[in-house]
Parts: sequence; structure tokens; C-alpha cells
Amino acid sequence: MKKVVVFIALFLCIISIVPLTGCDKKTYNFYFDELDINIEGINFVFNCSEYTNQNTKLTINLKVKNTQTNDKSFSLNNIKVVNEKTKVAYNADINLFGSTTLQYDIINEFTITSTIASSYSVDNYYLSFKFNDKFYNVKLYEMPDELRKEYTILFKVYTYPDYIIANTSTIKENRTGKNYIWEDPNHLYFCDTWYIDEERTISFNWNTKITHDYTLYGINKPNLKTSYDGGTTYINGINYVPQDGILVINKSFGKISISNYGIYNNSSVKEIYLPGDIKRIYFGNFTKMNNLQKIHFAGSEEKWNSIESSTNMPENVNLIFNSSFY
Repeated sequence: MKKVVVFIALFLCIISIVPLTGCDKKTYNFYFDELDINIEGINFVFNCSEYTNQNTKLTINLKVKNTQTNDKSFSLNNIKVVNEKTKVAYNADINLFGSTTLQYDIINEFTITSTIASSYSVDNYYLSFKFNDKFYNVKLYEMPDELRKEYTILFKVYTYPDYIIANTSTIKENRTGKNYIWEDPNHLYFCDTWYIDEERTISFNWNTKITHDYTLYGINKPNLKTSYDGGTTYINGINYVPQDGILVINKSFGKISISNYGIYNNSSVKEIYLPGDIKRIYFGNFTKMNNLQKIHFAGSEEKWNSIESSTNMPENVNLIFNSSFY
């Protein structure tokens, strides 16, 4: 009899130390803003909203799509919404009774609801559930940047006769970039519009969440609006002011006239560089430019005084002679 008892005890001990098969105790973690949550061939997309009165009513909209050609049975069990700090698990319901069959490439939508103690946008919560005997947590906040992949955006600007590399920036995965404005180092051209194709036919949308490397293409545009008539280039307006506030009129224009209000009403301009071959300055120029401090003229004071002008130089602007940006 003692031998039987010893044998049973030994058998129970062996069972206790040998892991059971067919039950995965590991918990798989995701963040709800991941674009590629794929669990056993099913794509999951989560979207959260809430309404707060005395308590917070959380609604999680779930879209699932079978990415494999064979039908799949789908059900979620043991659904809870857990406060990450307090470890309190709140009950949750889904409008799925039992299970359903997911067919290939068909999106199915479900709603998960829960009453929680505080806003999910203030405290960190995660959705916990069991699917096909495996446990999953979906954190209801964005993945931290330090865990995200990093992608590169290469900017190329067409300046005749070919493209040049303007800049390279890095963007975290699933983040949006910020529009980059290229500035010609000579202060004559800029580029603020970018395309995803070299022919510049498809504009890049800056609301795009970055999931791979990009090469973006643009074309240089002049900082100044101009027209040409009778051997004279007319400055008709400002397209863009570089970030340092320095506006440069291209000396290669040849003979230059500044049209009525051609350089006018712009608080970004701090300094202006004028070439020596100015033919005429028409009415209204250099006015309503609150931050204009200096006007540089490439010629002498005598040459400046010989320019036909209908514009009075603002009293607070310093006029510097024999000064060139090049």
C-alpha cells in the first residue's frame, strides 16, 4: 500500500514539473495604432472613442479581415479592459455571440464596450482577450517612438539640367512628416511642393503615415515674381522669403525695374540685396515692411541717386552702398 501511495505522489510530482502541451501561456502585445496587427492570418484594426459622465464609457470599434483564402472561425473570449497602473480589469462586452466565419478579404466590424474608471486618453489601459487559446493585449495608446522603426525621406529638387539632392530627413514609423521647404543657398529659388514620382504628377500627402522609405521630387521656383518686357526685367511681387529674411534680386536679370508695389507689405523681409543695374523703382515699394532693416545696393551712392524712383526710402531702413550678396 505504501508503494502505491509513493508511486502516485511521484506521478503527480512529474506532472507538476512537465509543461502541459496545447496551451500557450505567453501573452502577445500590440499597440492599437499599429497598422499591421495580424493574428493567425487575421488583420485587426482598432479605433477608440469615449463618453464621460459619472463614469467613462469606452467604445472600441474593431475591424477584422481574413487575409488567407481559407475560411476562419472567429471569436474573442475573456475580454477585459485593464488599467495598466492599478491592474484593475474592467468587464467588456462585444456584439458577437459565439463565433462567426470570416471569409477571405472581407472586412467584419464589431463593437467592444466597457465602463472604466478614467479616460483611456489620460491613463494607460489595454484590451485583454483570448483568441484560439492564446492571450493578447492591445494597448490603447500609441507605441512609444523609441520602439518604432525609422524611415528616410530623400528630397530631390530639379534645377536644370537635372535633380540635386536637397535634404534627407528621418521619420518614425506610422508618424506623419512635416513639409520641408528647400531654399537655394544663393537666395534665388525655393521648393515647397513635393511629388512621389520623378515626373512630378502625383503630389505627396503630408497626412500620410510613413511605413517605408520615400524619395520625393520637386522643382525650383523663383523667390520673386517677374516679367520681361523690352529688355527689362520687372519685379512684380514676392513668392517666398527665406527663413533668414534676406531677399536677393538676381543680378543675371540684366536691366531691372521694380514695379508698383513689387516689394511691399511683407513682414518677413529683413534685408534686401539689389544689383547695380536698377533702371527704375516705381511707386509703393519698401512700404508696410515692419521688419525691414537694411537695403544693400551693389553700386555707388552716385549711381543710386541716378535711379528714376517714385518711392521714398523709409527713414528707419539703413541703405548700404557697394554691397553685394554674391
